[in-house]
Amino acid sequence: MNYFDSMEQKNNLSLNNPKDVKIIEEENYTKFLREQFTNEKVYLKDEPLENIFTNEIYYRAMKDMSKIEKQLLREVFLNEYTLEDISKKLRLTKAETIELKKTAIEHFKNLVRKYEKLQLNKKGGDCNEE
Repeated sequence: MNYFDSMEQKNNLSLNNPKDVKIIEEENYTKFLREQFTNEKVYLKDEPLENIFTNEIYYRAMKDMSKIEKQLLREVFLNEYTLEDISKKLRLTKAETIELKKTAIEHFKNLVRKYEKLQLNKKGGDCNEE
């Protein structure tokens, strides 16, 4: 939605007029949301799946997963594809896809637990040395 029909209308706005200020704020917010949505979709589409995590443990866990597990999780959670779509794309039966999804989630959870333990052990070791 564009609130300004022409540049002339945009240039005639005044910051002293509350109605004009509201129009400017709405236009800026709409533009901001549009850019955020576009940037987010491009980022998620092009970047490796592990890059969506800012937490080091989750990042390392996802990085250690197999390519097919990452692809399946991307299709399920980010692209929100149906079971049939994912099965066709991965050339698997529905049962195999369901099993792979369960396995991928469990694998991710186990890797997170592993890296959490490693981090705790590392922190514990640092405390004893001081």
